[in-house]
Amino acid sequence: MVLHMDNLGDLLGRSKYKEPKEIAQIKKFVWEQFEATPDVELGKNSIIITVDSAPLATSLRYKIIELNAILNTNKKLVIRIK
Repeated sequence: MVLHMDNLGDLLGRSKYKEPKEIAQIKKFVWEQFEATPDVELGKNSIIITVDSAPLATSLRYKIIELNAILNTNKKLVIRIK
């Protein structure tokens, strides 16, 4: 009996990475509002949004209610600076 094992490259080539909906929505929102691309991490109870500067983080905090309405999530939105 011969087992055919695919190498890692074959397996990864077949699967398509699909970014979670929340991450795509946050990146789109931040880009449209501030022309910046944040790093976004999904946690169990929170979503961490990391931006490059303090002024951007402050401006994003003023829009947090609008962003939360778009996401329609119960997770806590956390804004961090790199």
